[in-house]
This record gives sequence, C-alpha cells and structure tokens, in this order.
Amino acid sequence: MISVIIPCSNPKGDLLRRAIESIAIQSYKDLEIVICSDNNTIEVLEQIRQIANEFSDLSIKVTENRKKRGISNARNQAATVSSGEWLVWLDHDDTLDKQCLEMLLNNAVFEKKNYVIGKCNCISENVSCIKSSKKYYEMYRKYKKTKSDPFLTHVVAIQPQMINKQVFLDMGGFNPEYKKAELTEFFLKYLWLYGEDSLFFCEDAIYNYYRIYEGTVSSNREQLFNYRKKALLEYARKMNIDIDDIVYLGKKSEDGAQLYLGIKNGNLQIPEYAISSLKNMDIIVV
Repeated sequence: MISVIIPCSNPKGDLLRRAIESIAIQSYKDLEIVICSDNNTIEVLEQIRQIANEFSDLSIKVTENRKKRGISNARNQAATVSSGEWLVWLDHDDTLDKQCLEMLLNNAVFEKKNYVIGKCNCISENVSCIKSSKKYYEMYRKYKKTKSDPFLTHVVAIQPQMINKQVFLDMGGFNPEYKKAELTEFFLKYLWLYGEDSLFFCEDAIYNYYRIYEGTVSSNREQLFNYRKKALLEYARKMNIDIDDIVYLGKKSEDGAQLYLGIKNGNLQIPEYAISSLKNMDIIVV
C-alpha cells in the first residue's frame, strides 16, 4: 500500500478536492490518503472532512494539529497514522499525473530502492515546465564530498517522491525546525545517511506543482532562501566539504535549478560544469 500524505493549513476547498481527485484516478489502486489539518478552525476542519466524505471509494484518514506546528510536523503526524509501506507527499494545491504512483512504485521495486524521485511539472499561469533532476544525480557520483557536489551547488526539483515508511521513521521524519525547504533538508540528510545507491530518479512519474496561488512556499523567497542555506551548510558540514559560507546566485535558465556556490577564504568555489550556466543567467547574489 501507498499512503499519500496531504498537509492542510487553511486549505482552499476546490484545490483540496482537485488534489484528491488526482489520487482517485490513479492507475495504481492499493492506496490511502492521510490528511493532516494544521491549526485550522472547527469550520475548516469540518470542510476538510466533508470533502473527504465525497470520495467514498477512497480510504481517507483525517488527523489534526490543533495548534500551528508547521508542514514538517503535519507530514510527520500523518505518517505515524498511515498504513502504507510507502509514503508520497502531495500539497493540497498540487496534483499527481494519473500514472504517478504506479511509476514511482514500479521503479522502487524493479530498481530495489528505498527512495524514488520523479519529474516536476512546474505550472505558472499559462506556462508549464518539466523539471528533471536525474542529471544531477548522475553527476553526484563523480563530485560527491567535494566543493563541486551538485547537490551542494543546486537546489533541484524533488517532487514527486516516494520513500519507504520504515526508512522515513528511522530517520526521524522531517526536521520540525524547518518551516520551509523541509524537502531539501530531508533529501540531503538521506544522502548523508544512506548514500546514492538506495536512491533513484525516474523519468515517468509526474508531479504538477502550481506556482500561481498566493501562499505557495515560493511566495516568501527570502525566508525560503534562509532555510535552504541552513540545510546546504549543514549538509556541507556532515559531508566534510570545506567551505566557510554559501551564496545563492539565481535560477539557471536551462532547467530552473537554483544555483548556489560555496565560499572559501572569500573566494567563490565555481565548479567547472557551472561556468556555462553562469554565462547564461542573470546573477543575483544573496
């Protein structure tokens, strides 16, 4: 069984309904949905339950945090009451393509992996862009534990993702200190603990991420950057990568990845593979 985890903090009913509909039409059927209501009013919680009841053919659990504890705690709580062997994260204002869960699971089983990441379809107004992070995974084998580590220099799309529930619990779940960038922090922690051999990037599972709604995680860029920087510096420390600080340069035009560079003794540590990207992007040093 796959448990799809949906955290909800003051959700818009029509968007939550759309997210659940995208699960209802999945080609893979052995699944459940676990919704965690985070600091919602009684009225909003009742609305969530009513929407869940509309999908009588689905197994849907609703749990709640009565106080605002954030998305990391909400996902962790939902995971503890889930019944599936596998966990998949879905925000209430996003959707999964019809074969997303089947493709994630097929790759996990066939490749014998505990953690599988697909492609993210980033939708902004009338424009959509498919983001794949597979090439960075392939580069990682060459540059890991160096200043050119591609997961130190890039924050990449890591949705959709599916992880073995027991592995997730063994890792302690998401770090509750992270109000944003919790997926990035968790992903980097996984690399540090388990390495790349139990991780797989597949090309046929699609997550639809909508950036057009007010209140999405990318709407507060400065706070998001600070959490990402904290996660990257912690990753560098654990991997024994010798840098003093890290800066954000901007978004790469070719694939939308967020480019970061380490600093050592006041000098930017520029990997050879990043030079061409720097020539083609507007540099915004933060």
